[in-house]
Amino acid sequence: MRQPIESVKGGPVGLLRRVVIALQAIVVAGIPGNASALDRVDVSSVRPLFIAAIENGESHGILTGENAQFMANMFKTREPMEVDVKVVRDLKESGCKRLEVTTTQRGVYPDERAIKLMSEEERRTTRNGTVAQDIKFAYQISYCRGGRFPKTTGG
Repeated sequence: MRQPIESVKGGPVGLLRRVVIALQAIVVAGIPGNASALDRVDVSSVRPLFIAAIENGESHGILTGENAQFMANMFKTREPMEVDVKVVRDLKESGCKRLEVTTTQRGVYPDERAIKLMSEEERRTTRNGTVAQDIKFAYQISYCRGGRFPKTTGG
C-alpha cells in the first residue's frame, strides 16, 4: 500500500521544500506569455525577474551560473531551468505585488525515492525512471519593486 506523500520523509514533498528553499535563497543572493528560449533573459538569480514582472506584468528568464548548476545537479539534467514570473495581484504596500513563479526543468531523471513513489502508470511512462521528464513547479511570493519583501504580511 502506498503511503500518503505527506508521510514520506524526503519524498516529493521534501524535494519540493528543498527546491523552494533553494529558489528563495536565489532571491536573496514585457515579454509575451509564450516566451521561447530566444525571448528569455539569462539571470543568475530570480530577483531581476521579480522586479521586471512587477514593472511589466510578467517576465521570463533562464537561470545561469552557480544557482543553475545547483539545480541541474539536483535534478540530474543538463537542460537550463526556465523561470516565468507573473503578477497575481497588487498588494496594499506601494510597489509590492503578489507574484506567481513557475520553474520548468526539462530532462529530469527521477531518483530512487521518486521511482518508489510513482504509480504503476508513471513507472510505465518513464520506463522505471530511465526516460527523462519535464517538471514544473509553481509557487507564489510577495515582493516589492525595490528588491525587498513587503514590510507587513498581506503587502
